Amino acid sequence: QLESYGLPGTYEIEKIGVGRQVLRKVVIGDPARPDFTADEVTIETDLALGLPTFGRITLVRPRLYGSYTKGKLSFGTLDKVFFAKSERPPGLPDLDLRVIDGRGRIESDLGNVGIKLDGSGNLRGGFDGTLAAVAPRLEQGDCQAEQVSAYGKLASDNAQLGFTGPLRSKAIACKRDLAIADTALRLDIKLGRLFESLGGGFALTSGAARYQDNRLARLSGKGDFTLARGDLTARHDLTGEQFAAPWAEASNLTIDGIVRSRDRMTRFEGEGEVRGTALRPGKQADAALAGLA
Repeated sequence: QLESYGLPGTYEIEKIGVGRQVLRKVVIGDPARPDFTADEVTIETDLALGLPTFGRITLVRPRLYGSYTKGKLSFGTLDKVFFAKSERPPGLPDLDLRVIDGRGRIESDLGNVGIKLDGSGNLRGGFDGTLAAVAPRLEQGDCQAEQVSAYGKLASDNAQLGFTGPLRSKAIACKRDLAIADTALRLDIKLGRLFESLGGGFALTSGAARYQDNRLARLSGKGDFTLARGDLTARHDLTGEQFAAPWAEASNLTIDGIVRSRDRMTRFEGEGEVRGTALRPGKQADAALAGLA
């Protein structure tokens, strides 16, 4: 099978039987910089009309290495398998998989991400597992996110992978214009069948937030988003507490609208409706009114 895909690989045979095969020390790709390794791979086979078919495949301590650059996801030599043209419907394979202590590393234009996965089930529909991811720093243009982490449930349905759980960041900043502390996004999202898009709903909470001279004590809200071709479109209904700006202040400020990014998140634009309660003049407005008086 490795030869048919043109994949360089090595392994040791632990056991070969009619219904079960066990391989150890599996390495795919360049041994000095592999794309995939596993301490053990167990392949169970079922007989259908006298012909063997795949049953459950168990991966013990697998390690997967990839990259995400210029909007393209790659796993090196494994791209020949993952993204190969086929007459079969696109999406995840019809494969019963169990992963024990799976780890991964994705190097990207944004920063490096470490991943941990445990779970089992059919990848096309019925997989149920736990996914954790961590990135010390993510950076896009003039914006940075520090100590980013995610932890939640990974499940498959209708050939799509979905994730439900919190995404957290200790600090988000864009030069001197934007700063948000202790952000937590509760996500309910799905990847596209070919991993070409990401979208779903979110619920947001954060600590203190600042945009230029505008400040909030806390931020909360909900919405939905789509990330495709390196750009973001998000609809939101956000509420900020203890709003303070040079010309106005308010106990609560609500922004309901849409935000879009351009040129791979190097530019952002938005529109929407702003509402406030207990609106009053800010310090600059007070000073201007005092001068007029």
